[in-house]
Amino acid sequence: MAAAASPSSPPVQELPASAVSLVSSAGRLGRGGAGSVYLARLRQPRAAVESAAAADSDAAADGIFVAVKSVDVQTGKDGEADPSVPLLRLLHEQRVLSRLHHPGIVQLLGRVTTATQRQSVLSLCPHGDLALRLRHHARRMLPRASVRIYMAELVAALGYCHSRGVRHRDLSAKNVLLRGDGHLLIADFGMAALEEEAPDQRDEEHVEDVAALPLSSAEGSVHYLSPERVRGGEDSDTPAADWFALGVLLFEMLFGAAPFNGSDEEVRQQLLQFEGSVPLRPFPPLEDEDTIELLGRLMDPNPRTRLGTAVEAKEATAAAAIPTATAASRSSRSTIRSDVASVRAHAYFRSVDWGDVERHSVELWERTAPGFDPQLSVLLEHED
Repeated sequence: MAAAASPSSPPVQELPASAVSLVSSAGRLGRGGAGSVYLARLRQPRAAVESAAAADSDAAADGIFVAVKSVDVQTGKDGEADPSVPLLRLLHEQRVLSRLHHPGIVQLLGRVTTATQRQSVLSLCPHGDLALRLRHHARRMLPRASVRIYMAELVAALGYCHSRGVRHRDLSAKNVLLRGDGHLLIADFGMAALEEEAPDQRDEEHVEDVAALPLSSAEGSVHYLSPERVRGGEDSDTPAADWFALGVLLFEMLFGAAPFNGSDEEVRQQLLQFEGSVPLRPFPPLEDEDTIELLGRLMDPNPRTRLGTAVEAKEATAAAAIPTATAASRSSRSTIRSDVASVRAHAYFRSVDWGDVERHSVELWERTAPGFDPQLSVLLEHED
């Protein structure tokens, strides 16, 4: 099967700075490599913006609650913004998210550009991240029925990303957010690899310095790295790495701990020595053979036989003529492609209605379970 043409990234909607106001001066929800995230109110949103955010944000008479990711801009002698890594990653993430429109992916509602800041206005996920939910559960483990639904939602969203030419490259419990109704969204695409577009399809502000992004294949949350990303080489940066990270997430949801532990360097050494026997001890035994098999297939140390991947002939990949302007596009020449259908067909998901999953209409057993971000709750109740 030949690679599909890379989808273009439509322009991001520009919003005036006056449309966004922070709810509280102490309202920082998080901080990462692509800037700090604040709780804000988007005032008088356009109909399209309001519709996109309605499922994930609390409606208000004078606007909707949103999350704003912000980076301070340092101006050079020429008056232009200096391309700092946080700024480049923010612009890169905007470009990636403009390509993605799926119920399981955080939505980019618009961007704000001022002389001193660049901001992304994102749909709000008031229940925090999956890591927070795990911390709030007894023994940090989730009920098996909930895990199955969460896994199905992540498979659907991840498969969609790959179909749109996006590899996340930093999937982790901290980068999976929970909507107001408890369903999952994949977030934080600042390190994503994006199949390149034709020059006439590019948003110039986003693209000019993207090649300078330090996106080495061994970057990301170390506990979720795949063995090939640690080793490097031809297969080190393919969609297969995202499926391995999903296997690690499954392990965490089932057992409340990561399969590889220790310092970053110790984890890297464990991954280099990993031969495919998922470390299930000293954790409670799994009685479901389908779950055990899914773990082993997703965490296969060989990216070419890992569940979720298929290998194409080099001739077919070369025929796709993928541009080589960035490290991300160069690595896309790999013969490994994503095969979400093989994951959906696994026996673990035999009871899943994929149509309901795509619509996020599956009833969650844990809809009111612990996990609501207490900081966010206080901010919403005591708005300045």
